[in-house]
Amino acid sequence: VQLEATPDCQLVVRDFGPGVTDVELRTLQLRHVRHTAERTGYGLGLSIVSTIVAKHGARLELASPPTGAASGFEARIVLSPA
Repeated sequence: VQLEATPDCQLVVRDFGPGVTDVELRTLQLRHVRHTAERTGYGLGLSIVSTIVAKHGARLELASPPTGAASGFEARIVLSPA
C-alpha cells in the first residue's frame, strides 16, 4: 500500500503475484470473473471494491506494472478533491 502526494487523493495497492494481461484487466471488476481455476474464490472481491468506491464518488483503476517491473497488477483508488 502506498500513498502519493498528487492533486487528487490516491490509494495504491500493488500485487506482486502472477502477471495479469491487458485483456484480463478489463474484466477483473466484473462479478464472478476469475482468471484461474487453481485458486479458490468466487470472483467477487474487485467487483465489491469497485461498487463501494463508485458509491463514494471515486474510481478504481487497474493497471499492469510497466515492462521490466514486478508482475501482478496495481489497483489505484482515485478520489477527486471536493
